[in-house]
Amino acid sequence: MTVIDCGSIRGAARVLGVSQPAVTKSIRMLEIELGAELLHRTTGGVTPTAAGRAFSARARIAQTELQQAREEVAALGGEHGASLRIGVGSAPAALFAVDAIVRYRAEHPDDRILVVEGPGRTLLPLVRDAKIDVALAQRVNPEDAPGLKYRPLLRTRLVVAARRGHPLASVRSLGDLHTGEWLIYRPPGSGGVLEEAFLAEGLPLPVHRVHCESLALTLGLMLNSDLLGLLVPQMLRHPLARSSLVQLPIAQPLPAVSVGMYRRADTPLSRAVTSFWSHLTAAVKRVPDAATGTGRG
Repeated sequence: MTVIDCGSIRGAARVLGVSQPAVTKSIRMLEIELGAELLHRTTGGVTPTAAGRAFSARARIAQTELQQAREEVAALGGEHGASLRIGVGSAPAALFAVDAIVRYRAEHPDDRILVVEGPGRTLLPLVRDAKIDVALAQRVNPEDAPGLKYRPLLRTRLVVAARRGHPLASVRSLGDLHTGEWLIYRPPGSGGVLEEAFLAEGLPLPVHRVHCESLALTLGLMLNSDLLGLLVPQMLRHPLARSSLVQLPIAQPLPAVSVGMYRRADTPLSRAVTSFWSHLTAAVKRVPDAATGTGRG
């Protein structure tokens, strides 16, 4: 796994603290055992073969499960220091994840936390490959998330937002915003909320747009330009946004979205994920007008 991650035997040997011949021998023994070549060796490094990719996908999952088993056994013995790897793939999820992570850390100060931001289409494969434990993302069609289980967190409608003083701040029709400059989170053709809303009005997707998949950059760009964007209403009341961003009084309601947690369907929840989910649902309940999802996963 280290060789694949590093892209070279030399790099893997350095990370593992062993000699290159030792790594080469280990890989060769594994190839003999499996009866297949796992790596393409070139002057520029190594890449996995088809067999290598298939084996590494399973091996990485097994490696993750063994590590979680060690952590849970250690926790039963009074030790601390589990790991929690979270993918955040939507603005609503980010809003509540901050509160949940802060409270999780207060309860488990010795745990290691990794937070990865990105669109759902990037995060869901990471969950499937056991590179992260869970992804907080907008719900997708089940056929687009094979091997994963979805647990709903909340269902909400996004609103059109802009900087305070925006020249279109008083516009009431989505059609009148068609010529505006927009920030979009998902690429055209992927069925995003903005695209769905414009299509419902018989309008094409706005031509002037910036595709941005970072929530932090989205807020920064909206605050410092005339770019319009879609946000959850709760975010407009956040201390960082309430004095600078406003909701546009659009008459047409935007489509509702469901946001929740994706995890692997074939593995039990770890202590860390169970605790984080508890803090996450509590964070949603603390917001009076946050529509909560229900269900077990």
